Amino acid sequence: MRRNELLIKVLRESVEFPHNDGDTDSVSDLEFVQYLNDGQDQIYGEIVDAHSNFYLTTALIDLVANQQQYTLPTDVYMGSKIKKVEYKYGSGAQEYYILRPGTEFDLRTHFTTTVPYLYVRGKDYLKISPLPDSNQTSALRVTYTKKPRRLDIRRGIISSASKTGSTLNSLTISLTPSLNKDSGTVSAARDLLNVSDYICVVNSDGTSVLDAVPIDSYDSSTGIITVKSGFTTTVAQGTFAGNYIVTGKYSTTHSELPDNCERYLLLYTTLKLLRRGGNQFETQEARNELGLVTQNILDSFANPDDDVYRLKIDELWENA
Repeated sequence: MRRNELLIKVLRESVEFPHNDGDTDSVSDLEFVQYLNDGQDQIYGEIVDAHSNFYLTTALIDLVANQQQYTLPTDVYMGSKIKKVEYKYGSGAQEYYILRPGTEFDLRTHFTTTVPYLYVRGKDYLKISPLPDSNQTSALRVTYTKKPRRLDIRRGIISSASKTGSTLNSLTISLTPSLNKDSGTVSAARDLLNVSDYICVVNSDGTSVLDAVPIDSYDSSTGIITVKSGFTTTVAQGTFAGNYIVTGKYSTTHSELPDNCERYLLLYTTLKLLRRGGNQFETQEARNELGLVTQNILDSFANPDDDVYRLKIDELWENA
């Protein structure tokens, strides 16, 4: 899917407000980004509701002796969309068995064993029981629905980074980008970086380089972003240059949805803009078209490939 700035450009050029209600030039990039995020949330939720296994992923969690509660990965959809939790019982790569879901009442039961066999899910954590009696690496395998990254536009291209050991001190973004396509990043940085608590670093395709970087301030006269004291990372100092800044803990410049969802995001945002401008007739047309596109997307997820899942064996052939 094209990056968000290009989608916004298409919308600015294609949507017109009626009469004297202004045009899309009066709509800020921030408002466009909000509509794109709203649209992504809507279609992603419908996809997950209709086809719950499509965006599943797994994470491994280390167990600590006599510790009951463990933090879930930060990209769990809705913070708690867990498919299953498994415990590693042997040395083999796939020697896991499934823990059964339980309740807080189950945790009060006294067990003589130290091998976990149930879990209780919280908002952003899970508890296991019985408690393990030793540290165990990658002993829990959690299968969950992954949430989509929040959408943003490029807020600056990084020219340099400052690190002391593993501590990231600051990032400097260019005030005179060499590429014309990055010229808008200077004003985009000025618009939002001074009020943001976190940023992410992504490459030109929107792929994450570093997430959830806490920041203290941004100096628009020097392009220096001061990182909150004590933040550490294994990303090498020289890796940052040439990558881009976006705001938020878990963000990107490109939606992770497949390309056929781009039309949905454009239509959803168009609908919001038409309603904003008071164009009732075109609003209804856009709403009708959005319904058709939604169904088309859900149908495509229902049949993601043409691989044969179950091959029926003819009885005559089987007994030959």
